[in-house]
Amino acid sequence: MNIGSPHHRVKGLMDDFQRTGPQRQFEGIADTFQTTYPHPEKIAGEQRRKLQESLRSWVKGGEYTHCYLVENDHVVPLDRAHRDTDFGRPKIWQIDVTNNFSGNHYLPTYQHLLQKMEEMQPQIKPGKTTMLEVTTGSAGIAFGHVGQLTGYPRELFAPAEIRENDPARWALMREAVEGNDVCGGKLIAAEGGQFLASAIRMFRERIGELGGGRGQREGRFALPNHSMRAETVEACSALFLGAMQEITVPMDAAVVGIGNGTSAEAMKQALGKKFGTSPALFGYEGKHDPGMWQRLHGPLHESEREDRVWMYGVDGTGNVGMDFRFVQELIHEGALRDIILVSRRECEEIFESLNHGQTVGHSMGRSSAAGISAAARLAREMNYMNVCCVRYDTAAPYGEFIPRTSGIVEKQTVYIGHGNWNNQIEAKKAL
Repeated sequence: MNIGSPHHRVKGLMDDFQRTGPQRQFEGIADTFQTTYPHPEKIAGEQRRKLQESLRSWVKGGEYTHCYLVENDHVVPLDRAHRDTDFGRPKIWQIDVTNNFSGNHYLPTYQHLLQKMEEMQPQIKPGKTTMLEVTTGSAGIAFGHVGQLTGYPRELFAPAEIRENDPARWALMREAVEGNDVCGGKLIAAEGGQFLASAIRMFRERIGELGGGRGQREGRFALPNHSMRAETVEACSALFLGAMQEITVPMDAAVVGIGNGTSAEAMKQALGKKFGTSPALFGYEGKHDPGMWQRLHGPLHESEREDRVWMYGVDGTGNVGMDFRFVQELIHEGALRDIILVSRRECEEIFESLNHGQTVGHSMGRSSAAGISAAARLAREMNYMNVCCVRYDTAAPYGEFIPRTSGIVEKQTVYIGHGNWNNQIEAKKAL
């Protein structure tokens, strides 16, 4: 049984009717890819290089840019015919890197990571080396899809809070990671009540079970470790630069979800290559755990702090108990001007207003909506006329429901508000 058998895929998760739109899109791509590489776990040498190069072209997708006009209390989408018009008001340029079968910017990152790992670590063997990773969502979906297509057993550790509070995200991760290919995968819920810190602890315990450093040297397991590797920045920077080709005016500022710092460093590099200058770079975090903001400004008053579980993707670095490499480098270089705190209300207003009536592939996730909110505030409060941000993911992984179709099969599925789609699956039933 393999990923090319559409009626057997995701066994035990969903029947053929219930499979989600994002998973259907992946399966369509996988079926085509597998006609050339039916057993990726057995491919080595020059043929392996060809597999990776072929996959690189599949995962890239098509990057493009959205443009919004900043009004006094809201933002207005601009069509291509008007984005270069001078309205005398600021504009937000949102580069979109979600146009791929995982629906997020991590897909080309993992393909690039695994290819580089194979080139530099000869002990890694497809079909035998288990890939271990930690995630809070989008990275896990991409990790699962790429792992299936390249023939690696995989284990993904994610906070149990996601399963309880964001079941759509958990269901999409489970479809992607566990799949039903020859190599197989496991999505492991990390209990402990410490969110990502619990997942990291369980991840480290599993490494010990597999033989610690010796096990990695012997190729029993390997660690993509996307939050710490330069290859992540390389892939993201190239992706961002491709999306910026549509931008014809210099940027005054850019704002990115700070997270582990990889997209911030990638944005800095892409802007430098595109414009030859360094626009003011800002990060943003949610008010649930603004670790970097607190490092710069001191403790956030409890009256301002919000519940943690609502906006994955822009978690502050303070919730992990470790320093991320690229965040530290940005601070040391003085490249990061400040952190913008985004409230749940601000994010939800953007998420609901700009997603209403949009198909799955043209929607944006909450972390992406938070970026629009942060960019608009920069424009209003600091008089920046052109601000760049990122559309990291779609709205599919958020809430209690997930789209059954993606607009490429049966009929169009559109967002109708408050976490609902006009053709949807109850996420908790998909668990």
